[in-house]
Amino acid sequence: KYPMSLPVRDYQVENNLLNWSILEKYKHPVTDIVFCDRYFFSKERLVEVNLIPLLKSIITNKDAHFNFTIFTSNDVFQRDISLLINWIQALLKKAYFNCTVTLVIDTANQFQEHDRGLITNYFHFSAGDSFNFFNERGGLKTKGTTIQINPLVRSDYRNNALAVLKNLKR
Repeated sequence: KYPMSLPVRDYQVENNLLNWSILEKYKHPVTDIVFCDRYFFSKERLVEVNLIPLLKSIITNKDAHFNFTIFTSNDVFQRDISLLINWIQALLKKAYFNCTVTLVIDTANQFQEHDRGLITNYFHFSAGDSFNFFNERGGLKTKGTTIQINPLVRSDYRNNALAVLKNLKR
């Protein structure tokens, strides 16, 4: 029933990604989110434009506490790490999310994962390009072509998500 792939740039297709609200059909309760995007923080002004609407679209229980672990690289932002964590927490708190943020920085450029992904209790959302899909005016910014949505109830998708998590732990 779920389209496993949403086209990003093909506006002739019914289920294309015009904004993050298209993901509301995948809304579900979460206790944990793992977010991996090496370049997500490269343009701070795009973080709020993309992160908050993305999370609002997929989380049903935003008042309930969840753990939010972010994997990124250190060569894309010019902030002290503690300032970055405080800034992210302030953004999420301003949007009424109740979460604990953990930031994992790849200082040696050793992440095994190239694709960008967001893994929750029930889904693995992945994109070849950054999750900064939209600019400040709501227009499309990404060079990516699709966002993949894989339900973890299927063992092959769950095993793939587990492999991603294992690569991130290295």
